[in-house]
Amino acid sequence: MTVNLSISIGLESLPRKTVKILLVDDDITSIQALYELLDFHHDVHYAQDGHKALEWFATVSFDLVVTDFNMPGMTGIDLLEAVHKCQKDMRVIIITGYADVENAIAAVNHGAYAFFRKPLDIQDFMKTIGDVEQEIKGLPQVEIDHKQLADEFIRLKQAYESLQSELNQLQGGQPT
Repeated sequence: MTVNLSISIGLESLPRKTVKILLVDDDITSIQALYELLDFHHDVHYAQDGHKALEWFATVSFDLVVTDFNMPGMTGIDLLEAVHKCQKDMRVIIITGYADVENAIAAVNHGAYAFFRKPLDIQDFMKTIGDVEQEIKGLPQVEIDHKQLADEFIRLKQAYESLQSELNQLQGGQPT
């Protein structure tokens, strides 16, 4: 007698990995952390330098590149420029442990989709990944812009309130 012990797991109910992401960082610990964060819902590949990333990019069609800013051999900005030569509308997120205004301005001026400091604010980072996913699914840009503006307003309001609280503490707790 044969017993069929196969179990139907309903593959159609599993989430489809809609965003194909290339992670680029010379720090394997950072790659591992991002990979673990993203791999369940996304198709994630990685490279430990910009040149290996370009090799991947030549053979695989990605939706998003997440790269470190400071890497030996090729910076995140260099990679961003090389990727945009191949695919002008490629979304590139730059992350860095050396965040300063000049780096952020350079990233934006070169067409970065977003710029994050290490350690990452996971909530903001995942929201940005969600925005990319919505764009890929075809949510109208107006709805994306409205959502981004609302989220940015909330973030700025929280930052203002935090600064106001710190100012009050510096002034000896007196209201302004």
